[in-house]
Amino acid sequence: MTIGVLKLVLKKGELTMVKLPNHDFYGIKRLESKNAKNAIIQKLANDFNFTPIIAEAYYSQVSHYFSEHSNIKLSSGEISYEGVSADEPAGKHIRLTRKVTLNLDNAIGLK
Repeated sequence: MTIGVLKLVLKKGELTMVKLPNHDFYGIKRLESKNAKNAIIQKLANDFNFTPIIAEAYYSQVSHYFSEHSNIKLSSGEISYEGVSADEPAGKHIRLTRKVTLNLDNAIGLK
């Protein structure tokens, strides 16, 4: 019989509890990454060999920068797209063009 991380073992007529190794660590980590924030924090930790605390600090700082410097207010079902203004001449380098932000939604009947 197994209870949590303990296993009851019957040896020579005695019932003893044996602690099982925690093999479910991967499953717990996988469940934690089910939302976008935790998935990004986990990727930062794995890709750059950060501790979870450092990865979360980087995530917080970058999300703060993003919200500070992008004027994007989206609601459910909308996508933000940044494109070159129609007033810009053809052949101009993309870095030098004026860009406009468009909010696209699914109200036009696309599925």
